[in-house]
Amino acid sequence: MKIGLMCHDSCGGSSRIAVESARELARRGHDVHLFTRSRPYFPLEPLANLTSHTLYPNRRPHEHPAGLHITWPEEERAGMAGMICSALSNPGLDVLHIHYALPFVFIVDQAVGRRDGLDLPVMVTLHGSDLGILSSGDGPRRRFIAALKSCAALTTVSQSHALLLDKLSGTGWDIEIIPDFVSLSDFHPKGAKPPLSRPRLVHVSNFRPIKNVLGGVEIFERIRRKSDAVFNLVGDGEDMGKVRDFTLEKGLGASVRFSGLVDDVSSALHHSHLLLVCSEYESFCLAALEAMACGVPVLAPDVGDLPELIRHKECGLIFPPGDYRTAADLALELLGDPEQHGRMCEKALNRAGEFEMKVIMNQYERAYHRLVGRAFDHD
Repeated sequence: MKIGLMCHDSCGGSSRIAVESARELARRGHDVHLFTRSRPYFPLEPLANLTSHTLYPNRRPHEHPAGLHITWPEEERAGMAGMICSALSNPGLDVLHIHYALPFVFIVDQAVGRRDGLDLPVMVTLHGSDLGILSSGDGPRRRFIAALKSCAALTTVSQSHALLLDKLSGTGWDIEIIPDFVSLSDFHPKGAKPPLSRPRLVHVSNFRPIKNVLGGVEIFERIRRKSDAVFNLVGDGEDMGKVRDFTLEKGLGASVRFSGLVDDVSSALHHSHLLLVCSEYESFCLAALEAMACGVPVLAPDVGDLPELIRHKECGLIFPPGDYRTAADLALELLGDPEQHGRMCEKALNRAGEFEMKVIMNQYERAYHRLVGRAFDHD
């Protein structure tokens, strides 16, 4: 099958899933074409049947890899629409799959206009903040809903996100839930963890405001009052300057490490005892899933998909949003009990196994076959 995938070129979760999907589909023998604005942040394997299509060879110097650019100038939207039209002519595509709706559903609309109709089934996966447009003005909201309804298939990564779509759009949708996945060959335990006598907490994100890393630092500061814990902040992004300043204000400079963007996130997770998530909303937290795959429990607020993914007091801990005292108390109780921590690590690992990449990719591949009217018989 000839499959097109379209995503952002940043280091966010939707881009990660799209690039991993492209690799896996190519390994399965499909002819895969990945469309991005510039070269993807996540590397692509040099496979003969995996082709990268970009408007620009590299990200512009002023653009941070953690940035999410959803408002493209007209010439870029037109350029991407042109690439889609060219791909339909040579080599041709059987299906086009968009990961993260904005601005790509509007770009596909432009491609439809260019070709006087687009004879190509389009599937859209909603990943999170792409629903923010439904809370904006009535005009953009109506155009977004119309663009989604013109697509052949719609999926999202969690039940909670599907319900949010219904609520914000004011209409019902025929939507399939296909969660994010983890490669267990890349994310898995690597021997014994350091002793709990000095607890190691970790946070992994793109440091956008919605990730509320400042709240995570507040929780850690409470943990530090009663524990010799250390905190590793992995990633970079818009709020990094504020987080650095806040860390110094709290007197935590010696116990907080800023690792920045790293290629091997699994090693940072492996050396940790607890992943700290403090997001204001998560449709699906890929960092939490990857931590659990490394045998690391997760402390997270009761928002979005997090309580779906993280079973409270089984594979992690869930606290009321904004209740940093409760969050710190839960963390201290867990980190002070090696037996309980060991059990939770094991259950986190088992939970992550339910989202193994090959299993979830079968769901996507089955959806592609339905769209083109072919039987799916992958082992």
